[in-house]
Amino acid sequence: MISGSIVPVLVTPPTPANPEDFIYTLGGSGLTTTGVSGTIFAVGGVNNIIQDDVVPPNWYHGAYSPIVLPAPTYFSEDVAISNSEIDVISSEQTRGLFEEVIGSSVNINNVTNGTTTNITSASATTLQVGDRILVEGANIPDGIYLITAILGTSITIFYDSTSDPAYVSGGTIKKHIYLWDEVFTTPMGLYSQVTVAPTPPALNLEFAIIGSDSNLIDIVITDPNIVPKINDYLVIQKIHLDTINPTTLLLSTTDGVNNIINVPSAETYTFKITNVTNNAEVYSLTLDKSFTATVTTPADPKFMFILLNRKDNTYKNLYAHTWELHEVHRKQLLGDPYVYQGIALPDGRSNYLYYKGSEYLGVQNLLNNFLPVDKTPFILLHFNDNIKDRIYYSDNHFELHLPNVILQNEKTPTILTNNHTVLEDGYIGKYSPLTTKYHSLDITYGYVFFDLRVVVITHGEMAVAMGYNSNRNYSLPLPTLPETGNREAYSTRNNPLQITEIVPLSSSATVIKTSARHNLNNSESLVVNGITTYPGLNSPAGSNWYVKKYSGSGCDPDYCLELYSNIGLTIPVTQSGTPIINEGSCHSLNPLYWFFLTYRLTGDNYETTPCACEIPFNFRGPVGIDNLTGYVSVDIEFLTHLICANGNMEGFNAENIELIIGMYKPSVNDPLILEDYTFIKVLPGVSLFTGADQNSPHRFINIPINYVIASGVNFDLINNQPIYHGITIPDTLFTGEGEWLLGNVKYKEHAKQYRLTFDATIPADKWNGTQNPSFETGNLFMQNKFISEIAFTINRDTTGAPQVYAKMYPVIKKSNSSDVKIKVQLDF
Repeated sequence: MISGSIVPVLVTPPTPANPEDFIYTLGGSGLTTTGVSGTIFAVGGVNNIIQDDVVPPNWYHGAYSPIVLPAPTYFSEDVAISNSEIDVISSEQTRGLFEEVIGSSVNINNVTNGTTTNITSASATTLQVGDRILVEGANIPDGIYLITAILGTSITIFYDSTSDPAYVSGGTIKKHIYLWDEVFTTPMGLYSQVTVAPTPPALNLEFAIIGSDSNLIDIVITDPNIVPKINDYLVIQKIHLDTINPTTLLLSTTDGVNNIINVPSAETYTFKITNVTNNAEVYSLTLDKSFTATVTTPADPKFMFILLNRKDNTYKNLYAHTWELHEVHRKQLLGDPYVYQGIALPDGRSNYLYYKGSEYLGVQNLLNNFLPVDKTPFILLHFNDNIKDRIYYSDNHFELHLPNVILQNEKTPTILTNNHTVLEDGYIGKYSPLTTKYHSLDITYGYVFFDLRVVVITHGEMAVAMGYNSNRNYSLPLPTLPETGNREAYSTRNNPLQITEIVPLSSSATVIKTSARHNLNNSESLVVNGITTYPGLNSPAGSNWYVKKYSGSGCDPDYCLELYSNIGLTIPVTQSGTPIINEGSCHSLNPLYWFFLTYRLTGDNYETTPCACEIPFNFRGPVGIDNLTGYVSVDIEFLTHLICANGNMEGFNAENIELIIGMYKPSVNDPLILEDYTFIKVLPGVSLFTGADQNSPHRFINIPINYVIASGVNFDLINNQPIYHGITIPDTLFTGEGEWLLGNVKYKEHAKQYRLTFDATIPADKWNGTQNPSFETGNLFMQNKFISEIAFTINRDTTGAPQVYAKMYPVIKKSNSSDVKIKVQLDF
C-alpha cells in the first residue's frame, strides 16, 4: 500500500539499439551487442559526441531509418501516345577562309553609262580607289565592282555599261570586301620579287625563285610568329596595285584581327610545302609544284603570301571546320602514255592531272544524271560530315563564295546560289542547281544536294579554275567551229543514211545512192541493212562491204557508192534485177568524229592546263568531210579578264594561245566508243595581242590536216616528248594535293526531329502520398503535396525498371479533389 503524495510513474526502458539504424566505427575498444569492437569519438580522451540513451551506450545515431517505397501505380488505361515530326532549322552558318564585310547602304543619285561607268553617290568621300562596292537596284546588273577613280562625289567603276538601260532612279551601293580569316590562315604579307644574284633576298617582304620554272623559293620572314612548316599550304596571289588600296595590305598579319584583304580577280596559286630550311630570317621553301614569276619593278606587281597552316595541327586542326575540296578527274587529256612491253608493270604517266581523290569516282555513279558525260573534271565539296541531317533547302538561301575564281563573261567576284526551284529525286533526295548570284549568264555551274550534304561543281571550266593543278584560277571560253563542214558527222548505226536508190548490176559492182553525202573514201567500210527486194545486198552478219566512189555518169560520187566484198576493191557485190528506190539504210564504221580540239594559254607565270573541253570535229574538204587533205577553222571568244594595256588591271596575265588537236582511238569492238587518243599536237603559239590590246575573237583559219599530222614543230605524245611546249617541267608539277577550299559557304542546317508525346490523366484519388522523409502528417504547414518527378517503365509490375525519368519544373500541385493532366514530350 502506497500512501502520501508519491505518484507512481511508469518508466519505459530504453529501446535496444538496431545496428542497421546507426553508424559506428570499427577498431575501438568498446563492443557492440554482436561483440564487434567500436570507437567512441573522443579528442584528448574526452568524448565529444553527444551520447543517446541507448544500450549499449557506445552506439550513436547516424542516419534516418530506411524509407519503405510504396508500390508503383500505373495509369496505362488513361495514357494517350502520339508521334509527330518537327523541323529544326539552325541560324545561318558561314564556313570558310574569309570574313565577308559589307558596309552600310548608301543611295545612288545618278549613273552615267559608258565603257567605264560613273556612279554619283554621297558615299564617294568615304571610299578609295581600289575598293570594291556592291551595287544593287540600279540600271546596271547587281554585283561587286572595282573602283578605278573617284572625283568628288563621282565613282568610276571598271564596267562597260554602254548596252545597259539609262539610269532613271533608285539603287544603293555598299562597300564590300573579303578579309583573310586569321583563325584559319596566316597572311604573311605583300612581297616583292628579287633576283637571286648577287645576293639572296635580305629585306623584309622580299622573295626570290631559285632557278627558272622552279619549285624552290627563298623568302624573308621577320615576324617571329610566322613559321612555315612541312605540309603547310601556301597561297600566292599576284596583285597589281592599281586594283587595290596598298595601305590595306600593310597592316599587321598576326595580330589576331582580320585586316588583310583577299583580292578578288587576281591570279591565285596554291602549293604544298614539302621541305623547309631556314637561315636566320631567310626561309627556303620547297613546293610540290613549280612556280614562275617575272621579275618586275617592286611596285607592279607584288605577291601576297598566305599560309594555310591549320591542317593536321596537333593542337588546333581548324581544317575540319571548313568545307573540303576534292578534285576528281575521270580522264586526262595531256599526259605521258606508256606501252606495256614486258613482265614488269609500267610506271604510268609521270605528268598527270591529279589522280588523288579517285576514291570519289563513286560519286559519278551516284550522280550520273547530273555529271556531264565528257572528260571534264568535277569538284566535290563537303563539310567533313559535320552537317548532322541535311542542308536547309529553301530557295535562294545557299551561297558558295569563290572570290578568286574568275569566270569568263561574268562581271563580279563569283558567288553561286540556288536561285532555282528546289527539285527532288527518289534516290538522292532534294537538290537545286547553282548559278551565279550576280550574273550575266544563266549557266548551271553545279548542284547543291541537300540530303546528301554535298556540293558538286559540274561545269568543267569552273572545276579547272577551282582545281589545284590547273595553273589558272580563271575559266576559258569554249572554242567554236565557224565552218559547217567541220561540224559534219559520219553516219553511224545510231544515225544511218537512208538508201534512196539501188542499181543492181550483174557484171560489175552494185551501186547505191544515199539521202545525204556519205563522206567515205575508197576502201572504207559500209554496213547495209533493211533491203528486202534483194536481201543478198545486205551486209554479211557481223561484217561489212567496202566502197568505191562511183565514177560513172548520172550520179554524184558524193552520194553514190559501189559495193565490194574485199578491201582491195577487186571482188564486186553483184545482183541481177531492176533498180529500186527508198529501201534500206546504211552507215559507216567510223565514229561520228575522228578528231577533237581544245587550247591553252601561255604566259609569264605558267603554261596553263587546256580548256576543259573537247570539241569533236572532222576535217572539211571542198565538199563534206575530208580527213585526208582537209582543213579546220577555230574561233575563240574574247578573253574578258585578260590583263592588257586598256586600263584593265584585274584578272590574269597571258601572252599566247596554243591550239591543241588530237585524234580519237575507237574501241576495236565498237567504233562508237572512243577509248583513247592516238596522237595530240600543239600548234605554235599565236599572240593574244595586236599592238597593246588583245584580238577579239581569236581565230585559227584553215589549219590543214597534213600540217597537224606531219609537222614536226610540236611534241608527239606517242613518242613521249614533254607535255609542255618549249620548257622543261619538274617531275613534281602534277603531284600536288589540294584540299583547301579557297572560299566561303553560307548555309543553314536542317534536322528533322521526331517527338513522342504522352498524355496522362492522374485521377484525384491517386498519387496523393509522398516519399519526402521530412513530411509530417499532422503538420498544418505541410498540407500540400507536389509531383516533382515521373518515370516511364516498360513492364507493368514491380520488376519494371524505369526507362525514362522526367524532372518536372515547375512542380505540379496534387490534391484528392481534382484530376491532374500530365503531358510529356520526348524528342529524338
